[in-house]
Amino acid sequence: MLIFFNTPHPKIEKYCRKYADYQHITSDVISEHKSIKNICFTCSRQRRRLLLEAAKAHGCTTIALGHHKNDVVETLLLNQIYSREISTMMPKQALFAGSYHIIRPMYFIPESLLVSYAREQSFPIISESCDHEKNTKRLFIKNILEQIQDASPGIDVIDNIFSSMHHIKSDFIPN
Repeated sequence: MLIFFNTPHPKIEKYCRKYADYQHITSDVISEHKSIKNICFTCSRQRRRLLLEAAKAHGCTTIALGHHKNDVVETLLLNQIYSREISTMMPKQALFAGSYHIIRPMYFIPESLLVSYAREQSFPIISESCDHEKNTKRLFIKNILEQIQDASPGIDVIDNIFSSMHHIKSDFIPN
């Protein structure tokens, strides 16, 4: 089952219907929670709740999300800077004692490769519909990573940070 929260482009909707059942879910999370300080976290949590409710209603136990390698790195840095923890998302994650599983099939794929593929397939670019999208902590981190990459043309910054998660030197991290 494929579930979209944003308004999909007819070409993408047709493509999705070709390969799977399709359901469109909308939510007006932003208007319900405008006064909340961390609106992105609240919106994400609300969308996840709606996704789990839809999965339950359709008897689905595995939910595929579209996070890619850059999302993983951005989440790692967001959590370090704003949540004071070292954590990120996993390629497969059990929820509610294994009642549901989140999978991220594009976990190891860099965003740039997905953008190239989307262009090759002539997928339309769908702009987000959130009033807050131009002023998010995630976008701030994304821009910083782009600046670091621009200043370091000889290395792949995203790949290096991603790989560092598998090379933790615990002797040099306080516990």
